[in-house]
Amino acid sequence: MRASERDGLLNASNASTSDVERASSAARDDDDDDAPRSRNTLSVVAWCALGALCVAAAASTDGARGTRVREIASRAFGGADAAVTDAAAASMALGLAPETERPVEGVNVPAFIHIPKSGGTTVEDVLGKIGINVGCCNPKRPYELRENFKGLESWHTPPATRVENSWAIVRNPYKRAVSEFLWQTNWGNKDLFHSLNPGYSVHNCEVFQEYVKNHMWGLTTNALYGCYRQGGFNIDAMAACDAQTHGSLGVGSHWIPQVVMTASADHVFKLEGCFSQHEGMCDDPVRGGAQPNILKFMRQQYDPRVSFDDKVNEWNDRVPKPDLMSCWDKFIPEVLNAFNDAYAEDFNRFRYSFIKRDPSALGNAFTPPEPSVASVPSLGELQDSLPTGETLQENVSPRCGGFRPAPPKPT
Repeated sequence: MRASERDGLLNASNASTSDVERASSAARDDDDDDAPRSRNTLSVVAWCALGALCVAAAASTDGARGTRVREIASRAFGGADAAVTDAAAASMALGLAPETERPVEGVNVPAFIHIPKSGGTTVEDVLGKIGINVGCCNPKRPYELRENFKGLESWHTPPATRVENSWAIVRNPYKRAVSEFLWQTNWGNKDLFHSLNPGYSVHNCEVFQEYVKNHMWGLTTNALYGCYRQGGFNIDAMAACDAQTHGSLGVGSHWIPQVVMTASADHVFKLEGCFSQHEGMCDDPVRGGAQPNILKFMRQQYDPRVSFDDKVNEWNDRVPKPDLMSCWDKFIPEVLNAFNDAYAEDFNRFRYSFIKRDPSALGNAFTPPEPSVASVPSLGELQDSLPTGETLQENVSPRCGGFRPAPPKPT
C-alpha cells in the first residue's frame, strides 16, 4: 500500500475500523522508497502512520471505533506495555488541552513544510509532546499536494501552491546528504552502516560517494527539473511545468532540492544559525535582515512551552562520528560537479558555499593520511562494545499527540 493510500484511509471521516486496520497492517509491512528497513524495524512511514492512529483514537467521537483503533495501534506498537489504553485520559495526564481547544496546523497555527534531514523530526517531536500535531504527526495535510509527487510520504511532498502562514527549515546541502546517508544506512542497511569507521577513512568516502551518486543522479537529466530551473523555481512556473511534464523529479523525497519545497513557504530558517536552545534572532536567508530564531518563532506562534532541551536522534557521544564532510573535496569531479549543479539553487538562494575539488586529490583516490584499515574499528565493533541498550544513534519517531510508540519487539 502506497503512503498516499494509507493517508487516505486515515484521513477519511467515514473510515471503517477495517480501513484503519488495513492502514495499520500496511504501515507495519510496507517500505517507502526513501526509508528501507531491516528485519524487525519499522520504516518512518510506518511510525508516522501509526502515530496518526493514536491521534485518530484520541479524536474519535465514535466510542466503538475509537476503542478498535486503540486496539490496533496497541498491537502495532508492540504489545500491551505500549498500548494507548485511554487516549483522552492520557491527554489529560499530559496536560493537553481538549481537542476543541487545541492548536490546529494550518488553521490557527502555522503549517510546517517538512524538508527531510533539516531538523523536522525535532520540530514535530517538541510540538507533539505538548499536543500540537504538525508535519508527520498531522494525519491530514493542511495544504494541497503537487500531483506529480503524489505517492511520496505526504508530509515530505511539495505543496501545490503557496501556503499561507507556513514555514520551513533548510540545511547546508552537503551536511544534509551526510545526515541522510547515516540515517538511511542505520535504518535500512545495517551491514553497510556497521562497516563504517569513526572519523575519516577511505572506506567511508568510497561508499558515501557511491551512495550520493546513486541517489541524486536522477536530477541531472530530468526534464521536469530542467523546466523548474528555467522558471526560476517560482511556484506558478513549477505548476505550469507539472501540467506539461509527466512524472516527478526522478529522486526520492529526501533528495528533492529544498527550493522546490520553500517556494510554498512564507518563512524560511537556516538550521545553521537559527536552531538554538535559547531564544534570539538569526539571519533571514530569503528576505535578508534579521528574524526571530526557530525557538522564539515557535514559542510565539505555537506555545510558550516549546523547548529544545530534549534532543532527538542524537549521535552517541561515546563514539566518534564518521567524518564524511572531509570526503567531499576528494570526490571524483563527475560526482562533485553533478551534485553542485543539481543543488546549485539551494546553495545560491540560501547562501551556502560550494565545495571545490582539492587539487591534490589524484584520480579516484581518497588519499589523506589515515591509520591502516586493520587498526581502525568499525561502527559494528563499537556498537558491540556499548552497554546493553545503548545505540550509536537512535531512530525514534516524534511524540505525536504526546505519545511515542515503543520500539518493535524482536521476533
